[in-house]
Amino acid sequence: MLRKLLFVSMCLGMTACVPDLQIGCHRPSDCKAGRVCVEGQCLPADATDLGKVGHDAATGGTDGTPPRGGDVPDAEKAPDSGGAVPPVADGRVGDQGPITTDARPPDAAAPGLDATAVPADGAVTVADATTRRDGAAADALPPCVPNLVCPVVGAQGECAAGHTTCDGAVTRCESDHLAVPEVCDNLDNDCDGETDEDFPTLGTPCGGGVPCPDGVYICALGGGVACSVPETPSAELCDGIDNDCDGQVDNGLGLGDACWTGIGQCRQSGIMACAADGGTACDAVPGAPVDEICDGLDNNCDGAADEGLGLGDPCSVGAGECVQSGTRVCGLNGAVGCSAEPGAPGVEICDDLDNDCDGVVDNGFDVGQPCSAGIGACEANGTLICNVTGDGVDCDAAPGAPIAEICDGIDNNCDGATDEGSGVGEPCSIGVGA
Repeated sequence: MLRKLLFVSMCLGMTACVPDLQIGCHRPSDCKAGRVCVEGQCLPADATDLGKVGHDAATGGTDGTPPRGGDVPDAEKAPDSGGAVPPVADGRVGDQGPITTDARPPDAAAPGLDATAVPADGAVTVADATTRRDGAAADALPPCVPNLVCPVVGAQGECAAGHTTCDGAVTRCESDHLAVPEVCDNLDNDCDGETDEDFPTLGTPCGGGVPCPDGVYICALGGGVACSVPETPSAELCDGIDNDCDGQVDNGLGLGDACWTGIGQCRQSGIMACAADGGTACDAVPGAPVDEICDGLDNNCDGAADEGLGLGDPCSVGAGECVQSGTRVCGLNGAVGCSAEPGAPGVEICDDLDNDCDGVVDNGFDVGQPCSAGIGACEANGTLICNVTGDGVDCDAAPGAPIAEICDGIDNNCDGATDEGSGVGEPCSIGVGA
């Protein structure tokens, strides 16, 4: 019933399904007359692939089932059904869609199957299907959805649980377990359809010592068997046995209490469970640490949050007159930032400051360029500096003091003329007579 319900559920979202197809056969006797068991499915004896089965669905099957999608002769309609199409052999009603034989709706997951294994959009395709009813290629089927819970057709015990894998649009179910030697744990470990069959004493009477009551052999820790009660009372251990013979198993040990393991972001919750030594331990598995980021959490699970990131250290933001001081704090996306906000830039003036906060002081004023003051012998060299109003520059050179002009080719009195008043350049003569 589980496999048939899964098939019916998967058909809900597909454009075409294989009619009258039984899923889940282990031997030929599991199939109806005229059908054979092929790879865990009952197929028509003359069908070579699912495309042939699809053809039978459209034209009328070899076993006399009516075609899907066409009219059913009046003679084949149920006389008291008001003209409704009678159910076909696989539990469907004409093209009215699949029906089930229990109370669940057609799109409900089968017992023991996670509901996500049968999505509402019908994305799961029939396992191993290669063609649709109308002969279309498999790539026309809805897309395969991987990693959904599914039952493995033909498998038993622990091997029956699986997950979906995809081969194009074809969905297959692969087992999550391999057969292993049987141990006593109430599971079918070797996948032969029997549970704990290698332990014949399981469930047989044992114990009965005074004052302990009679007991039975049960599965014990480690995969063997042990008596559910001891021959003489002892301190209670967490082992599934009433060690102290008080009529309660594993009592007083906090079994099932909430617990946690790990620290920081690695902390995980669980419950107290029996440990191999007869004590209890938390069944939670701590998470894995990651590199520390600045988020107020202990990401690397060492007991400290945001360590090594310099939080609280002095910092500054902005340039020039916009610089503001603060301390290092957590910023966006785990990065470290500064608590300060930069000031607003102003208009640059000549005052030895970066007023517009562009990282350059007095830009546009040629401060520091060479300059001179005075003329003649009074000239002195210097550099341009800001004037007192800040709207321009002055030369920082101080001109020399003028002196009386002498005839030496220099402007000694610093009036812009050289050797003036000395008659230099005027006509002159020397000697007498001829």
